[in-house]
Amino acid sequence: MQNEQITFKTKSGQNEVVLKPFITAREMRSLKAIYYDADENKAKGKKMSEIMTELENKTIELFIILLNGENVNILERMENLPEQEFKEIYEKINELQKEESEKKT
Repeated sequence: MQNEQITFKTKSGQNEVVLKPFITAREMRSLKAIYYDADENKAKGKKMSEIMTELENKTIELFIILLNGENVNILERMENLPEQEFKEIYEKINELQKEESEKKT
């Protein structure tokens, strides 16, 4: 199970990612910590948009193994993709999270 990977190509065919099909409980807890600390961070003056960006960034780091065959600077390279390409990849990650969550219930 640990070596499972999912290859996903954007509709344009210009970008391909290799994704983990799921994240570990430890990794999920790190995402939840960002989310649950939101109230505390808002009290410190951090905007909700910054918190959500931090959550997205961490999700990308946890799920994406390769972007266009490379594992270097994945987050930075994702941020430099056209918006639609970024959205497609992120939606695929959300789909994987949802599938994994539904298995548990």
